[in-house]
Amino acid sequence: MEDGGPSVTARRVAAHRLRFDRVPAAYGDPAADEALAADVAAGWQAPASRMHDYLAARTSFFDRTVTGALDRGVRQVVVGAAGYDGRAFRYARPGVRWFEVDHPATQRDKLARLERLGIAASHVRFIEADFTRDPVAGRLRAAGLDPGALALFLLEGIAVYLEPAVLEAVLGQFRQVAGPGSRLAISMSLSRAHDDGARARFQAAVAALGEPARSAFDAGQAEALLARTGWRIMAGREETTAKRERLRSAGLLTASAAPRTPAPPRPSPPQSSPPQSSPPLSSPPLSSPPQSSPPQSSPPQSSPPQSSPPQSSPPQSSPSQSSPPQPSQQASLSLSALLSQALVAFTIEFDNEAEHRLPHRTTGYGPSGHGDGAWLVSLAMWENCMRYVTDEPITVGELEALARTGTNLDGMRRWGYITIDGTARKIHTSGPGPGAVLRATATGLRAREIWRPLPGLVERRWRDRFGPEALAEGSCWLVLFGTMSH
Repeated sequence: MEDGGPSVTARRVAAHRLRFDRVPAAYGDPAADEALAADVAAGWQAPASRMHDYLAARTSFFDRTVTGALDRGVRQVVVGAAGYDGRAFRYARPGVRWFEVDHPATQRDKLARLERLGIAASHVRFIEADFTRDPVAGRLRAAGLDPGALALFLLEGIAVYLEPAVLEAVLGQFRQVAGPGSRLAISMSLSRAHDDGARARFQAAVAALGEPARSAFDAGQAEALLARTGWRIMAGREETTAKRERLRSAGLLTASAAPRTPAPPRPSPPQSSPPQSSPPLSSPPLSSPPQSSPPQSSPPQSSPPQSSPPQSSPPQSSPSQSSPPQPSQQASLSLSALLSQALVAFTIEFDNEAEHRLPHRTTGYGPSGHGDGAWLVSLAMWENCMRYVTDEPITVGELEALARTGTNLDGMRRWGYITIDGTARKIHTSGPGPGAVLRATATGLRAREIWRPLPGLVERRWRDRFGPEALAEGSCWLVLFGTMSH
């Protein structure tokens, strides 16, 4: 902030963004984002430069991360050091809550601008916090963030201006309120040995603007920092090695919530130095800006092997069973047995709840008491199919990339949930190929709305039944196994 208004850096970034082609979405209010950016830029014109190219790539990275998460069903987005970012308006979507965390002075100036511009922000929770001293996790909880539900955490263009210890504390605070499968997108300053000249130029330029760079890491240090704070760097299955290296060399990283790794003995602290080849206003290096979107693969999901209607009841627990089993009780069970028991128990409870809510039919009993509907199927078909198939077209190949497995699509068509290539009739002699187009039927869309909250409902029951610590620890290891298996 300068004299109560945006810094030179903030004004210039806003001006650059006004010239970018942003990632489109079928929801949101791009005009509100652009009005805020124009107000902040205050007439400053962004010239063509390497900085402009880098910021375009970085903006696209975060735009695609946000739209990909929302399309996967994430309903909580946390923007750290939000500044004058307008994605909460550009990508506003019914049912999605945004949490913007920022320094009080910056946030109050932003709120005043929003009010003056007539931009509604009822879907945004504004949280004042000084990263150097305030308990960010507690303030996010108090603002309504659900630590048990999926969330996306964003840290764009701020890491380079934080001392390494402060950045580590912020990442740890975010991890405290990140449910299993939640993700983090961050831009960091990653150093390389050959660009000391560019780093020195960047340091001098941002220092002259009153915003000195305070941290830079090499790739190994960055990965270790994320791991210590409970974040595991991700790479999408579709990424080539070259694409992954371009993203990482530019410091544009995506990570998933994972168990923390112990901190090793520190050979030396990270250097308080600027990024190497970025011109002024850039935090990560610029020598190879990414030309493609960040990985958008879905969070690992446990996929039960059945697709038949559930025939059993969920396990009953008494109040005396509310504490988790002790290790001595489990010592004789193999890892595969433990994982199988957890998966079967979760599936039974999910399926039983769905059966009581979803209009459906079965072979033995016909239509349910809630009315006739599609054939009753199990958790596997939600996780591997209907989580991703909406009223928008998606190909079989895209579905399998998101779900990371195939599924019985002919069955889902026959049972009334989807159409294949525009019809509910069978038109493929074998299974539909990767280019076949899927859409949810009206019945499928109704089932989606009933299924969507059920995993969270079962998780909350398990948290009450077994205790939050036991559930969080077990969930983190399952997420880790899932990411390692892919």
